[in-house]
Amino acid sequence: HGLLTVLGIGFLLLTVFQVAVTAMRAWSITWISATLSVQWVGNLFGHLLRLPLDFFEKRHVGDVVSRFGSVQTIQRTLTTQFVSAVIDGLMSILTLVVMAFYSVWLTALVLGAFVLYALLRWGIFRPLRRVTEDHIVYAARQQSDLLESIRGMQPLKLANQ
Repeated sequence: HGLLTVLGIGFLLLTVFQVAVTAMRAWSITWISATLSVQWVGNLFGHLLRLPLDFFEKRHVGDVVSRFGSVQTIQRTLTTQFVSAVIDGLMSILTLVVMAFYSVWLTALVLGAFVLYALLRWGIFRPLRRVTEDHIVYAARQQSDLLESIRGMQPLKLANQ
C-alpha cells in the first residue's frame, strides 16, 4: 500500500508540474507574440510611410504587400519558435541531468543521437533556405498579379458591356 501511495503522489506532482510548465510556455509565447506583433507592424508601417516615392514606383504592390506580410513569418520564428526552443532546451538539460544520475551510458547515447540529428539539420538548412526564398519571391509575384488583375477588372467589365 505504501509504494502505491508514493507512486500516486509522485505521478500527481509530475502531472501538476507538466501542466504548470505547459501553461507558462503557452502564456509566454502568446504574450511575447502579441507584444512584438503590434510593435513590429507599427514600426514597419511607419517605415513604409517614410520611404521615398521612388521605392513604390520601382516595385509592384504585391511585392510590398508580400514583404509586409513576411513580418508575421519572421515574428513567428523569433517569438513562438525561439521561446519554445529556450523552454524545451531548459527542460532537456534538466532531463539529461536526471538521466546522468541513473545511467551515464544512456545519457551519452542520447547526446550522440542529438549530435547526429543536429548535423543532419545543419546539412539541410541551406537547401531549405533557398527553397523558402524562392517561395517568397513566387508568392510576391502571384500577389502582384492578383492585385493588378483586380485593379484592371473595372475597365474589362466596362469594355464587355
